[in-house]
Amino acid sequence: MEPRHYTIFCVDMVDSTKRPTDWHRRVARSGMYRALRRAFVRARLPWHLRWRRHLEDRGDGALILVSAAVPSARALQALPHLARELAAHNATTNAGAHIRLRVVLHAGEVAHDPYGVSGKAVDDAFRLLDAPEFKAAVRENDAAVHVIISDAFYTGVVEQGGPQNDPGAYRPLAASVRQERPARAWTRSFPEPRLRVRVTGRSAPPRVLGAAAVGVTALSLLTLVPGESRPMFCDDPPVQLRVRVSAEKAGVVQTLAQEFERIRRHKETGCRMVDINVVTASDAGGIEESVRQGWLMRSPAQTSVERTAAASAQSTGGEMSDEADVWLPDSSLEVEQVREVLRAQRIGTVTLDVKGSIARSRLVLGVPRSMADRLKLPGDGVVPWEEALKWPEQGYLFGRASPRTSSTGLAATAALYRAVLGRDVLNEDTLSGTDAATRLHAVEQAIARDDDEPERLLCAVRTSPAGSDLHDRTAVLVSQKALTDYRAGDSLGGRCPLPSGAGQPELLTFAVREGTPCSTTRTW
Repeated sequence: MEPRHYTIFCVDMVDSTKRPTDWHRRVARSGMYRALRRAFVRARLPWHLRWRRHLEDRGDGALILVSAAVPSARALQALPHLARELAAHNATTNAGAHIRLRVVLHAGEVAHDPYGVSGKAVDDAFRLLDAPEFKAAVRENDAAVHVIISDAFYTGVVEQGGPQNDPGAYRPLAASVRQERPARAWTRSFPEPRLRVRVTGRSAPPRVLGAAAVGVTALSLLTLVPGESRPMFCDDPPVQLRVRVSAEKAGVVQTLAQEFERIRRHKETGCRMVDINVVTASDAGGIEESVRQGWLMRSPAQTSVERTAAASAQSTGGEMSDEADVWLPDSSLEVEQVREVLRAQRIGTVTLDVKGSIARSRLVLGVPRSMADRLKLPGDGVVPWEEALKWPEQGYLFGRASPRTSSTGLAATAALYRAVLGRDVLNEDTLSGTDAATRLHAVEQAIARDDDEPERLLCAVRTSPAGSDLHDRTAVLVSQKALTDYRAGDSLGGRCPLPSGAGQPELLTFAVREGTPCSTTRTW
């Protein structure tokens, strides 16, 4: 097969040969793969998408290749998540099964054959991982994750990604890799965050079972309290629960998921009953992605087999656990989209059970203060659509998320179209009116930004230079929650941290009177 370009992510457990027994080795291997899986999905790296991720087990480590279609910088984002997951594992297992990892990040051409993969890039990655200088650096501290990065990956990915990749945190290292001269590489350590584990006498709620969707209610980050004993190793694996959510709501849902995991614990052992993976979908709600993975297409017979196998594995102490899925769409627009997918693909085994909205966030206009002052907008924070639609005539613009990939963007587009056409309902008759095309074309011409997601739009505003259209003359249509996060200096889903001491354009919040839709989150 013709070689392809991959991001190379290799891991190896530190001092794995010093484990007391094979039982400790099995526990550590299980914990390593659980930590890798959770770190990958939280960094939006493919774990379940097999055509974008190749994995080879290496006993006390693993070789993972990530498709070039996925941004290489996400491998960097996975490292702090990996350290956090290892901290949770180490806080709840016997000391002989604790895990510290050496990690290497590299990129290059890799070829597949019937026996696995090969290529100079893979060889170079493992030589960096096994470099004696790197192993010596690992012995200097007890951090959970130590990473070595090739010089090409550092200069091409870490440095080019800007401050969010924190290039200053890496230090250079001359690594011996069987060459005449040592290879230049870069290293960094990620210590275990302080995690809190409280084992209380409170009765645990019933265990979550079955493949049916269940709703997520509230969960805090595990921390180890000085003086508290560690719970014994958990023989029964927790139920694996995947929650699909948009990037806009991922932070909130992750916080709730962590609190839910903390609450759902066995009374006697303190072991977690649920292991929640919050998956940030690649597009709005991840509908098409979910269908491609077969999430919505399991037949009753397949579900029955999965339940039986999971129950059998749990009863014998095996590693397989029952799995359920939760979908948290952003709006009813996504619900209609998945219904259309089910109809088009004639999937009769899935029924959408509407549970109602669990949160509401109104669509609002974020207006730069200088623009609001020049327009003399009312102080009550409400403007009519009739007035807002006149702003482009005065040289001002609108920004929105793309209606193709964001339900918030689709809601913003629908609101603009309804307002400019003066209709409450958009249907074929409305859109085929005499001057409808001309009016809608004029609205589209006033759209200055059309980013994939609300977070990317607001990040563009945050980093825009003073005096630019985006900084001073563009009103953005986003959810009230997203705008609130922006104004509070939030990192916007981890993608756009506000540098310490840096400023950002001030956006005022304005609700638009008459027919502004709400963005709702529903449970399925």
